[in-house]
Amino acid sequence: MGLHQTITLRYAIVALPLMATAPARAQAAGEDAERLGDIVVTAQKRPENLHDIPIAITAIPAERLDRQAVTNTADLARYVPGLLIGKSLFAGQTYFRGIGQGLTIPGGEAPIATYIDGVYLASPSLAVFDLNNVEQVAVLKGPQSTLFGRNATGGVIQVTTRAPSDRPAARAELGYGRFATLTGKALISGPILPELAASLAFTGKRRGQGPVFNRFTGRNLFDEKSWSLQNRWLWTPGALTVDLNLIHGDYRNMPGSAAGIFPGHLAADGATRYLGYRTISNRVDGANATRSTIASLKTSYALDGATISNQIAYTHFRGSTVIDQSGTAGRPNPNNMPAFLPDATGTTGTWTDELQIQTRADAPLQWTGGLFYLHNRSVGRAVNRFDESVFSSYRIRLETDSLSAFGQVAAAIAERTRLTLGLRYTSDRRRISGVTVPATPPNPAIPTAKTWSRPTWRVAIDHRFTPDIMAYASYVRGFRSGSFTTTALNIPPADPETVDAYEAGLKAQLWDRRLRVNLTGFVYDYRDIQLRALRGTIVDVFNAARARIHGGEAEIEAALGGGLRLSGGLQLLDARYRDFPNGVANVPSPLAVIPTGCVGPRSAVNGGTARLACDLSGNRMVKAPTLSANAAIDYERQFAWGSIALSVQDSYSRGYYFEPDNILRQPAYHWVDASIRWRSTDQRWTATLWSTNLANERIYDSALTGAGSYIYRPGSPVGYGVTLGLALF
Repeated sequence: MGLHQTITLRYAIVALPLMATAPARAQAAGEDAERLGDIVVTAQKRPENLHDIPIAITAIPAERLDRQAVTNTADLARYVPGLLIGKSLFAGQTYFRGIGQGLTIPGGEAPIATYIDGVYLASPSLAVFDLNNVEQVAVLKGPQSTLFGRNATGGVIQVTTRAPSDRPAARAELGYGRFATLTGKALISGPILPELAASLAFTGKRRGQGPVFNRFTGRNLFDEKSWSLQNRWLWTPGALTVDLNLIHGDYRNMPGSAAGIFPGHLAADGATRYLGYRTISNRVDGANATRSTIASLKTSYALDGATISNQIAYTHFRGSTVIDQSGTAGRPNPNNMPAFLPDATGTTGTWTDELQIQTRADAPLQWTGGLFYLHNRSVGRAVNRFDESVFSSYRIRLETDSLSAFGQVAAAIAERTRLTLGLRYTSDRRRISGVTVPATPPNPAIPTAKTWSRPTWRVAIDHRFTPDIMAYASYVRGFRSGSFTTTALNIPPADPETVDAYEAGLKAQLWDRRLRVNLTGFVYDYRDIQLRALRGTIVDVFNAARARIHGGEAEIEAALGGGLRLSGGLQLLDARYRDFPNGVANVPSPLAVIPTGCVGPRSAVNGGTARLACDLSGNRMVKAPTLSANAAIDYERQFAWGSIALSVQDSYSRGYYFEPDNILRQPAYHWVDASIRWRSTDQRWTATLWSTNLANERIYDSALTGAGSYIYRPGSPVGYGVTLGLALF
């Protein structure tokens, strides 16, 4: 039996009890069986039980993140079927239910919004970060544009850190793993004065030997050095609450990106050899460094029957990267094409301010209203140090001002039926200027400004059949602002994209709250989709007409008693472009016949790709697997000398395409994690053995076509290590 068959069988064994034996086991356990506790999230800008909210949500507690050695937001994809979070250079790429963003350019904004402690991280470069002092991560599925704004068409990722505690607490962790990886965490928290508490949290990581080897320099690549520091202050003098939050992170690594290979060229050129999945030969190792800062101040005041709050925040990001595409020493590169070595830097600074007022949670008529303002300034620079006829150099500045007003009200229209109505109006103004080369003289941009204004809304109805069973249906309009092509000038901007989402779901807690089941079905009408494609020497932003997305999801969790828990999730998805006449495809060359639906020259180059204008209607959407699922077993048992906790999780994807032309594809894979943790009887000491990607699957972080070649970025191989923890008090 092969490895995939073995893991698939194990996956089936894990998932089968969820559907067949959980009720019987839960009933047999009797009164001594543990129950599933409430999960509190802020999906509607107020603390609520997840089971009471008419939105599909997955919440991941800190304990599970710690058990499986989850260190940054990119790892969250293993816990939410269908969620994909990758990284290209210093920018995050997040996809869910067919909605996401690929190639990242200065000033670009993702359609899946990321928040940390209520602060909106506008730049995709801030979407992938180390998790430090985290209490919970919640993934809100589907458009959330009413309460969370213009760029939440695909959903929201909420990261919530622990507030300063009212009792002194201190703990530390130290870990060591494969590739000489050293990790550390430290936290101290507690009261300073009777009404003032503070916390200081640190996390750091150093990977001394990266998993990619450069044969020319003799060095390992993808080594990492990162650290993050959070300082949070909480002042609660009576009805007033003041929350000051300061976060800083620093990340450095040596990325490895081999010169892309022209399809068909290896057979014609015996001097070019495939070195291996994680082996390259570049004259320059490359470098990547990012630095981010987040500062926020939130003040809240409790009135009679309502709470008014204001949160002002500033986020800043700076990143720089150098990547060698000059090829193996002694040859221009494997494809005999002009070489290039891009040197890029980018900075972005964002001010946000949100004023909000909402009723108390126990009010018969619950409403929330507010105003939101954003100002962003992004500057990007890229210099090709070799041949600018292959990739152009540029310096671009983009400024954004956004103002919106929003409101949502929920009221009972029958004894057990509730209606929710929400409305938001957003006005965005974006301004671009800069210069690009090659040109004689250099081509300056004529400053261009554009304003887009759109309403978004939400209509939802939910009915509670019993205190533990609720069904809901909703219709939501989502809006993503228009965008400029910031790697080139004088190109018309892309129009805003919109999505109309229709969703119905069921949330049930059964067998005395020992079994939790959440079911969701959805249909999206997605219009004017913003896509990015490499055309010539620039990354162009354009609209891809329309797509239809429909699918279903299921989540289940069972507490079987005796410390045993089973959980799992499933997503079925059909996401295709319905009308995409202006697509770009990079097909293998030479071409005997132009593919049906495409126009363009037949290249005479021996190997490589031909860039054609094609009708891509009917193609599958980017990073939209038709089937994705996960299943987990957690078991904990007490002994006289402490407790032992075992955890195994398998995350499966049937595979997906990286670009709309449906050429580059990630094959199906299983990502298996496992851990075993010992905790002392006094709850002070912990020791955890963990492993990630046990099957050592080849999973790509990113892939792209362009400049006549196909380029992949390899993901992480199997990892393992040990982590020791101590709670000082």
